[in-house]
Amino acid sequence: MFPIALKTGLVIECKKDDDFAWVFFSRPFPKFGMEDIDGQYVDEIHCITKNTENYQIMEKIFDKTSFHYQNIVRTAVTYDAFCLAAKKSSFSKKKREIFEAQNQIKKYIGYMIEQLIKASPQYSEYPIEIDFPCIVFDGSMYEAIIENGRLKLEKSNHIVLSSLYKSPYSIYEKGVLIDIVHKSYFKDYQKLIRKDVTSLRRTVRNNAKRFIREIEQAASLLSSTKVKG
Repeated sequence: MFPIALKTGLVIECKKDDDFAWVFFSRPFPKFGMEDIDGQYVDEIHCITKNTENYQIMEKIFDKTSFHYQNIVRTAVTYDAFCLAAKKSSFSKKKREIFEAQNQIKKYIGYMIEQLIKASPQYSEYPIEIDFPCIVFDGSMYEAIIENGRLKLEKSNHIVLSSLYKSPYSIYEKGVLIDIVHKSYFKDYQKLIRKDVTSLRRTVRNNAKRFIREIEQAASLLSSTKVKG
């Protein structure tokens, strides 16, 4: 029986701006589910089957793990940058910085997953990998909330941006939750991630035999299908 290699990563994009404020328009976040971060995850069954729609192991891990995402009350789906002290000529470029920052993160995660799935399975260990994407911002950051038809603007140090991206190995868009963290809050944010990782390790350690058995069954099924074909 081969060991499971649990790998976690904190994927960070850093931005600084004294001239523009970032504003995120949030809405109530329904109950956190696996589909919200399935684009941040890959395991050996995905690699064997080359199919990220296979949730056989993923569902069991997420059911037993505590993530900081479970405490989210609101998420942002839209955003904007507002001029504080810059020239108007630079406004259009600055408005794209949030989009470009999240795009860079999603490209990296997508590339990492693609490379793992393309590679031949290494049976000395079974990889289970999950990344935590984060944009660290050194500047003014606000959350915009609409209540009773009125817009309320509140300074914030941590906002979660709900996003999607298209994986080469999926016909569906995959969910990604990107933490937007103010520079001053980053140490506290790291504590949240450490708790997530500790919970993940406990889940994998306590269920390793069952996970490996199911991975072996998936590998065996795939092998027999290839022989018959």
